[in-house]
Amino acid sequence: MIAGPQAPLPAAQRTAIGPEDAAEPLVSEIAVGFPFGSAVLTAAARASIDAAAKGDGIGRIDIRGRTDNVGPAAANDLLARQRAAAVAQYLRARHPHLAGAEVKVDGRGVCCYATENDTPEGRARNRRVEIAFWRVSSDL
Repeated sequence: MIAGPQAPLPAAQRTAIGPEDAAEPLVSEIAVGFPFGSAVLTAAARASIDAAAKGDGIGRIDIRGRTDNVGPAAANDLLARQRAAAVAQYLRARHPHLAGAEVKVDGRGVCCYATENDTPEGRARNRRVEIAFWRVSSDL
């Protein structure tokens, strides 16, 4: 199963934080799963996003869509972008308090696997969107 509400991603799945991010503490980071070939948010994914998106002071949201390795690379890249876009659209519609946050959306299919793709369970873990919520820097 994908990380639950407000569950941090394992260190191996986190995106490296550069020096430009040092003043922006991570509020929460989650991953939500998707069914095979789908960019439709499940009820469990919506609940996880809702729990992680609570709170004030969020200044940046990074959304990274991912897929398993089944199918053509171009189709997986498109699906990864569609998954990330679905999360961004959901956040805009359901969480107006985040309207001022900078949103970075990325989707890559043949990239960044959470685990091996050699089992149905592994492929299911790779069909995900990672979402990181960052606090507004107080120095700005």
